Amino acid sequence: MPPPSKPRSRVIEEDELQLLLTMLSPTMRAIVELAYETAMRRGEIVKLKLKHLHLDERILSVVDGKTGDRAVPLTKKAVELLRVATQHCPSPESRLFPVTPHSVSTAVRRARKKVKLDDDVRLHQLRHTRISIVARRGFNQAQIMMVSGHRDSRSVQRYTHLNVADVVRILD
Repeated sequence: MPPPSKPRSRVIEEDELQLLLTMLSPTMRAIVELAYETAMRRGEIVKLKLKHLHLDERILSVVDGKTGDRAVPLTKKAVELLRVATQHCPSPESRLFPVTPHSVSTAVRRARKKVKLDDDVRLHQLRHTRISIVARRGFNQAQIMMVSGHRDSRSVQRYTHLNVADVVRILD
């Protein structure tokens, strides 16, 4: 067996995200923005159904995700994105984004190459990015785990890319 690859620690900058979004179709753009806003996995996003959304409460339900079922807290921007996505759903059983996880990754890879961003700009890095943003805001471990859906604090540490300057900003 080859040795495990070094974990990626890349946090995607806002300008990189905006550049990437310019090269995506409206559906893929919404998925990528939702990944950035929620730290959800691509499989969780593409499986979302209208019945999983509780937008007035700013919560959505992930059903049968990697770590089981969970509730995801939503930013105001995520709620806006989801409200637009619901306009194309005829029934509560309808999927919000009728695409495959692989097609999302392919679209991101192609967009990344078109705008000449480095290879570490990937869909999954948006998850790392959101978790790092939440940690920089001073959320505690339990709150970060609620956002990320991790059940183990060691996993959260792999996803939270903080430095000393981030901690100094939180201190009074």
